[in-house]
Amino acid sequence: MALRHGQARPSRHFFFTPDLFHRLTSLSPNMCDFTKNYYIYTSCIDPGAHFFRTSVDGNRNRTCGKGPHERYIVVPGHCPLCGG
Repeated sequence: MALRHGQARPSRHFFFTPDLFHRLTSLSPNMCDFTKNYYIYTSCIDPGAHFFRTSVDGNRNRTCGKGPHERYIVVPGHCPLCGG
């Protein structure tokens, strides 16, 4: 992509600020806001079975028919179940 004189190069990284995240999530009143978080260790080879904690985020009133959605949160450490 050629840049004209004085034109800024687009950033390779895009960061969500809290304000931008709030504006994007409030655009659609039907957006699902219900997730179940599974906490796994970085070294685990079977994260679907070896999660060590769960939590729920969001609002049950703003869920879609497929909610809660799954989110895997990776935590530094060694999995005691698979020895990884």
